[in-house]
Amino acid sequence: MTVVQIDRGEPVGLWARVAHTHIQSIGLIFLVLGMVLSFTSVRSRLKDVIESVPFLDLLVDFGSRFLAKYYQNIVYLMMASGALLAFSFAIMILLPLYEMWIKRGV
Repeated sequence: MTVVQIDRGEPVGLWARVAHTHIQSIGLIFLVLGMVLSFTSVRSRLKDVIESVPFLDLLVDFGSRFLAKYYQNIVYLMMASGALLAFSFAIMILLPLYEMWIKRGV
């Protein structure tokens, strides 16, 4: 009689196929948002940081999802990288919208 059965999630091949599709599509969304952000009046150095953080965070997010099967405590890194990804997404959307509709002058 089995009392507890450990589930390690999906097989690696299926996980890799799904992750591959998501990394490409999310990366494409951030590429388009980065192009829109490049037309804002934000300093060039800050734009570079804002545009590069989501791409690096995608690697951390999906890497931590893979490693969470083997190291349970890495889920905290996964949660933090997901929050950073959402924050980056919000900044890249809200900053151009602010400059288009709210900011006065120029």
